[in-house]
Amino acid sequence: MSITQDKTYELWSNFMARRNIILNNIGIELYSISEGPKTYNYIFQEWLPNSDFKLNHRPHFAVMGEKYKRNNPDSKEELWLPIKPKSR
Repeated sequence: MSITQDKTYELWSNFMARRNIILNNIGIELYSISEGPKTYNYIFQEWLPNSDFKLNHRPHFAVMGEKYKRNNPDSKEELWLPIKPKSR
């Protein structure tokens, strides 16, 4: 899927309107599995190739915690990417 076909915002908006119906949730964090093009491009095209690590092909995700501010340039989120040493 390309960025132009990405429906994450539409799906996320629909989910957020109904998230209170989920029973027995385990936290207040919000998770996303979308790809932020600018950040991911930096990680995969610059940082990772120049590091001592390589991608460990497992799911990766983002956590939108208390510092997440939708559509705000000061927003913070955690990116969780599975990596492993290149020597393996």
